[in-house]
Amino acid sequence: MARRRRSFLSRFRMITRNLRNFLPALIGLLVLGSVGYFSIAGISYSWLPVALDDDLDQVLLGENSEGASAGDAIEQAARIESAAISAAKNWISTVVPPIKSPAEIAIGTFNVQRFGASQLQSPNVMKSLVEISQEFDVLAIQEITHKNGRLLNTFVEILNMVPGNHYDYLISPLLGKKEPGSYKEQFGFLYDKNRIRLRNEDLPGFVVSEKKFATKFDRLPVVTRFQVSPEVNQSPFTFSLVNLHTVPKRVAVELANLNDVYLDVKTILADEDDVILLGDFNASFQVIHKALSISKLPIRTAITDQSTNLKKTASYDNIVFDEQKTSEFRSAKVIDFTPICQKNGVDPDKVSDHFPVKATFLSKEIRSIPKIASQKRLP
Repeated sequence: MARRRRSFLSRFRMITRNLRNFLPALIGLLVLGSVGYFSIAGISYSWLPVALDDDLDQVLLGENSEGASAGDAIEQAARIESAAISAAKNWISTVVPPIKSPAEIAIGTFNVQRFGASQLQSPNVMKSLVEISQEFDVLAIQEITHKNGRLLNTFVEILNMVPGNHYDYLISPLLGKKEPGSYKEQFGFLYDKNRIRLRNEDLPGFVVSEKKFATKFDRLPVVTRFQVSPEVNQSPFTFSLVNLHTVPKRVAVELANLNDVYLDVKTILADEDDVILLGDFNASFQVIHKALSISKLPIRTAITDQSTNLKKTASYDNIVFDEQKTSEFRSAKVIDFTPICQKNGVDPDKVSDHFPVKATFLSKEIRSIPKIASQKRLP
């Protein structure tokens, strides 16, 4: 299905009608420099109205950059997607949706190794990914490399074939440097619409400032805003997620600059006290903590003593936050999906070389109270 481009005028009208909703964030963005917005590429195929750059639109439309015509590539991707949906009808009835508590939500991060056509073409891999993903209310995904198809759209369509599931997604532009040996990827977010809402559908997320961070990150982090649905909790937990994937050879440089990313996001989203960094840090919790504690923030890593790679030799993936601000945090664990894969008759390494990390938070917002410095008595 071809995606419709909106005229600048129609975008401007949409922005004008909803200006009051995102004016504070917009002011912060203007202060901090240029950013790239990304799409709500959900079931409705709608695109974020302020993504005005033509080149960016081409990337989001899935243009093939490797020589084949875009039409042929999209047609081939459509065949793979259609076959994956047809195959899912044979096994979807065996998937049992989890029972979720109204008192807590689950936020996760998952590097799905080179998430693309190879997973779509394996029914057993798709079933395993569905069973893993439905455990989360919000799941940040890295390494989406399926450039010419609507991978997440197809995956969410299959995920929603499970009775009771009602997921949607966001997806970023292709991110990464044009350098030998490097590749571009997209970051995605799955979220359970039964329990989670976007804070602002007209401004759901953005890529951090290219002007400020292009030389500091190979793949710029992306930011989204969510909240627990009021139907789940009348005082809903609100939070912003910063999805990232550091490059192994540049870990030290990129981690050193995460402090500035965190502080910029806090400035842009001045009304949000819960800013959560999550993704593939390619670093242990000790290295992450040391890099981020430079700014003297009370940083906490959700995972401290568990391996997150399939070989169980290292910890790369994590969820990081200010423990004084985000007091809603309750617990975290690494999801070893090996038993799921064994049950489905698939090698775990066909799913990913990383395990997802899952953190639970209260569904109720707890506003942090700033500490007042004690006054010293003068002699």
